[in-house]
Amino acid sequence: MDIPTVEKMVYAPLLEQDSILLAVSEGCSYGKCAFCDFANDKYTVFPLEWVKANAKYLAAESGEKSSLFLLGQNSLSLPTAHILKVLEFIQEFFPKVDKVSMYARAEDINSKSEHEMLLLRDFGLRALHIGLESGCDEVLALMNKGTTTSEFLEACRKLDKLALSCHLTTIGGLGGKKHSATHIEKTAEILNLINPASIWQLKLLIWPNTPLAEMREKGEFIELSPLEVLKEERELLARLELKNCFFMDTTVLNKYTLMGLLPEAKSSIIAAMDHLITEDSP
Repeated sequence: MDIPTVEKMVYAPLLEQDSILLAVSEGCSYGKCAFCDFANDKYTVFPLEWVKANAKYLAAESGEKSSLFLLGQNSLSLPTAHILKVLEFIQEFFPKVDKVSMYARAEDINSKSEHEMLLLRDFGLRALHIGLESGCDEVLALMNKGTTTSEFLEACRKLDKLALSCHLTTIGGLGGKKHSATHIEKTAEILNLINPASIWQLKLLIWPNTPLAEMREKGEFIELSPLEVLKEERELLARLELKNCFFMDTTVLNKYTLMGLLPEAKSSIIAAMDHLITEDSP
């Protein structure tokens, strides 16, 4: 058997940093987002024989860990039968694992029937991490995200109905200067409607050789400064009315991490943001 190797940097959500990491695919099946470096990667699905062999190898190193994350930028796009085989391997080699999670796009969730999703849940799937990025349809279209806010809502409501946890990523500064206000307003609106289990807010990075880098070079996208991104995020957080949602940002001013459970930690996080804004302002 020709064994594939995962040579690129491994990407997993912050909340999965202590989970077992099992690769099932590499790259993204969509791969067209204007801001995303994964668009330059070849999308690869690893053979089930390799996944099984890798799972067997990892089992000897996993210790007492009870959670496992399936690596791949949207592993839920794989056929349900394929994912079920992977989940069977996990049950076989990791008897202590009681929570499996993975990345997904909204259309991956919407394209699967409730019956399929329930099957996956019955075999151990407990959480999905989804890149919302923005709640503004204009920004999503500008970034060629390939989905709309209504499709995100449909996907997240399906997860809620099936008792599957929904973890969202948002990107500060994604609207640039032109769409900053709308990006914040609409993102807060959809987050309040979804009430995800967690929000991982990240600062926009403009990668070389991406459509967004070209847009910036042509003056079609004006990037926010780190301080402007923090002010934007402060406004976003002030608008959130969420319950039992873990909020985190590991990119504040490119050097700080702020996190806490909402709503309890909301005021303290905002106070920390205000302090950093005052300290960093000219």
